[in-house]
Amino acid sequence: MPTPPSEMPSSSDAFLLAQMAGGNEAALSELYQRFSRRIHSLARRILGGTEDADDITQEVFIKLWEHADAFFEQRGSAASWIMTIAHHASIDALRRRTARRTDHFEALHDFALEPNQDPLEQAMLSRAMLDLSSAERELIEMAFFAGFSHSQ
Repeated sequence: MPTPPSEMPSSSDAFLLAQMAGGNEAALSELYQRFSRRIHSLARRILGGTEDADDITQEVFIKLWEHADAFFEQRGSAASWIMTIAHHASIDALRRRTARRTDHFEALHDFALEPNQDPLEQAMLSRAMLDLSSAERELIEMAFFAGFSHSQ
């Protein structure tokens, strides 16, 4: 039988993870109360946005729920383990974001090298793309790939 929520607040983080591994939703709720702000803050600092930090916070708690049995107290504290998962999730999200931007830039660069274009136009467009700042490239990407209008 799961431990009742009234007994959770005084429990250690490691105990709560063990309870979660057994399917105890009250343990998940208590860990969420203890760690959600810290995880959200870390994700916001790494990713620079609240919306992305919300997604990472949710992702971390899903991972904790699914893999709570992977925690071993002998290897370190539960808090460190949880925050390490949050850090890795945030870095992975940042890498995905960077990869998408790189893919978009490469597609724009490839577009500049279309075979039917005049070679001089190709060279000028390619050079212009390389001379843009990352913010300017992002604006072009938003218009070219996301369908945003000039005013948007």
